[in-house]
Amino acid sequence: MNRISLNLKLLKQYFLKAISVLFTVLSAILLLMSKEDIGIISKWRSIITFGIWFLIAFAYAVLRVCFYKSKEVFDNGQGKLILKYNDLWKIAFPKKSFFRKKSKKIVVVSVNTTFDTIVDEDLSKVPKPLVSENTMHGQWLKKMKEQGVDITAIDESIKNNLKQQGINPSRKLDRLQKERGNLDCFNKGTIAVYEHNNTIFYLIALSEFDENNNAQNTKDELVKTTEQLIEYYGKYGQGYDLYIPLLGTGMSRTNISLEESLQIMVSYFKIYKAKIHGNVNIIIYKKQRNKVSLDI
Repeated sequence: MNRISLNLKLLKQYFLKAISVLFTVLSAILLLMSKEDIGIISKWRSIITFGIWFLIAFAYAVLRVCFYKSKEVFDNGQGKLILKYNDLWKIAFPKKSFFRKKSKKIVVVSVNTTFDTIVDEDLSKVPKPLVSENTMHGQWLKKMKEQGVDITAIDESIKNNLKQQGINPSRKLDRLQKERGNLDCFNKGTIAVYEHNNTIFYLIALSEFDENNNAQNTKDELVKTTEQLIEYYGKYGQGYDLYIPLLGTGMSRTNISLEESLQIMVSYFKIYKAKIHGNVNIIIYKKQRNKVSLDI
């Protein structure tokens, strides 16, 4: 019921589409045959027949709303914006299959402005934990570790990539300000590129840690970060499919809902759709489909 109430507009669209098709078919039949030939021999049978067709259209609409998994927002001839219910990690780290087509893709992971790679799981051992295992940032690092990738090597690779791009830190912290982790702090919206197998990760600086290593971000900064992501993908994406989670909804303290994040992202991809060269997929975690609608 939550899913249906979230998607009333979509339910209406599917219902009207279905009823239109059904009545078109009925009209075509009545051009060739009389009502009596198809068994409609009384007023009540006519009412019952129309009622059944309405029920069929409504059932179709409900099923489409309950089980739909994606929606295309636009197609500019060079690329598309698609909203999907899925699991970002299954896309980023697909199971190996002999029959699976091995094509490169880009997956966006939001991180902090110092690109830290220390995930603190045992909070009793550190007074100011760094990356939480409950964030996309922390989950990505854990997934990479499960893939057998050395975290120190990831840290070095990120630093080297930023240098290769000619991106300098906006400021440098010291150990009085930050006891552990990286000290070079970059502007929000900075992207470091890391490639693993056939997945290119865009590690995008979304939030900045305060003195207690709590992430901080604002809605205006999220908008600016989204604009920079679009600009970067337009320049360097090479047409590869892009997969983005809802940004700013977790522990970044942007203080927006899932639906607000989706609205912001869709709005700005629409504004800059001329810069999209490839398929952009905004991924809503499939277990959140009862909380956020694709019909925006």
